[in-house]
Amino acid sequence: MGKLFSENEQQLERQGSQRISLDACLDRADIWKGHRYKVPVYKSYKQGLKDASQVDSSVSSVSTGYAVLDALLPSCGWPASELTEIAVPEWGQGEIRLLMPCLAELAARGKRIALVAPPMTPYAPAMLQAGIALEQLVWIQTEQMLDTLWSTEKLLRCGDVGAVLFWGKLNFQQARRLHIAAQAGGSHGFVFTRSLNDQSSLPLSIRLQLKANQSGLAVHFRKLKSQCGEVSVQLNWH
Repeated sequence: MGKLFSENEQQLERQGSQRISLDACLDRADIWKGHRYKVPVYKSYKQGLKDASQVDSSVSSVSTGYAVLDALLPSCGWPASELTEIAVPEWGQGEIRLLMPCLAELAARGKRIALVAPPMTPYAPAMLQAGIALEQLVWIQTEQMLDTLWSTEKLLRCGDVGAVLFWGKLNFQQARRLHIAAQAGGSHGFVFTRSLNDQSSLPLSIRLQLKANQSGLAVHFRKLKSQCGEVSVQLNWH
């Protein structure tokens, strides 16, 4: 793929782990911001929303919303300051629905949710139904992987974003750099791929595969710190 970042981006890197303002990121004209569209916000969201100044940024995890998954994960939820790899045979298997309880909880704490280079247009009604106001969504569409990596790193590092969802396959150098960014910002990083990366040494705390079935969703953990081997669970949605 060549150099991971351009010379200008490398100059930004030399600034160290200093967090950048999300408002500065959002000044870009090519970033969609939900508040441009007047949509109703569900009452459940208003009741659960907290002032961002009251949020404890040191929270180590957020519940998955599924007791069977929380029981498996070492932190009893999706870990913050980490990267989680989610592989699906094709898009639309339920990968976003799997994360919706976590995203809704982060939104209720006043955090923004970022989506970088999603292969399909995010479905706003589903977000609203889960209790996520569109004003808290940041949707960035990129054309090149380098732009995806740059945007993802800045969002993970800034500290104002609770979760960054991005699509693409990472090599070791890229995964390590994004892992460091997630640690700096305390954010949840979720990378979606069509197949699990062959490199088992990637700095990813959780690696899982999803497959939709008639009952709901089959979740197969290929890497899980609390387990010596692989483990599978079934989520019944129907």
